[in-house]
Amino acid sequence: MKNCLLIILAFSILSFGCTYQAVNIVTIPDKVDIYVNGIPHGKSPVTAKLLTDGFGADSFAKSHLIIARMDGFEDEKLVLRSPSSFWNNTKPFPVTVTLKLRKIEPDAADEKGPVTRAVGTGWPTKFGYVVTNYHVVREHDKITLILTDGKEIPATIFARDKVNDIALLKVSNSDELPAALPLSGTNPGAGAKVFTLGYPLVSILGTKPKFTDGVISSLSGFQDDPRTYQITVPLQAGNSGGPLINQNGEVVGIVTYKLDAVKVFEWTGDLPQNVNYAVKIHYLKALLDFLVSQSSPVKELTRGPANLEDLVRRIQSSVIIVLAE
Repeated sequence: MKNCLLIILAFSILSFGCTYQAVNIVTIPDKVDIYVNGIPHGKSPVTAKLLTDGFGADSFAKSHLIIARMDGFEDEKLVLRSPSSFWNNTKPFPVTVTLKLRKIEPDAADEKGPVTRAVGTGWPTKFGYVVTNYHVVREHDKITLILTDGKEIPATIFARDKVNDIALLKVSNSDELPAALPLSGTNPGAGAKVFTLGYPLVSILGTKPKFTDGVISSLSGFQDDPRTYQITVPLQAGNSGGPLINQNGEVVGIVTYKLDAVKVFEWTGDLPQNVNYAVKIHYLKALLDFLVSQSSPVKELTRGPANLEDLVRRIQSSVIIVLAE
């Protein structure tokens, strides 16, 4: 079994395997698209095998995000592991999960118009959509993309995933966009080297893209959130929505937020250092798969290993400012 650890002590054999639990996923109505942790699982009703525990990259899974989605309707549910299940052999997750789809309504705040100006980072996909964080453009009705050469392109919110803080922006002519960044087809492990390009604190640091790098320090995020990576890549306001990139020039995640050091210090008396998070690319892929029939293709950059200087030179023109007003 994958990622299994076998320990032999004297004449006793204790096997710690990667164990899974079958969970039935039903929806009202049925025959809608199901995603588990961002990975498509067909149409409902379906049975999904959820990792419960095991050693390796996905050890001791505590939660899984299930999303049901159809045109204009969705529902999501985070299923949590029972804290006592490991010791008493009970099933850690519910046997059946039911999702009731509801119409996607605009946020009340969205209808009130903008409350403040926001600046974030975005980048195109090969489908012609520009990716950024939803919190960057939420509550704003005017969005402008600013390319590295200073050209400004109006954009609108075409699709959003509020749960995973992803927004897809659309422009009237996708030919105006720079080359798209390729998405990684493999998952990085803890310790993998990654970097981002973005536009932190533009009023102070300027409007040229800024590079920071680090590693993936954990395969789960805040309070073991399975949707995000914890990363050591330094982030500031304005990096939100930027691509988290591997050594092949492929996007493995979307830079999202950093741990609020001041609040943590107030709670604990300890000042955390360089604790940042990125949404895993699975969740963007799930959203793109749902919308691919409505896309306008954009040429994609080549992928492949290179030194950091060459990677930055290859990618930087494709990373753009997202201005929301």
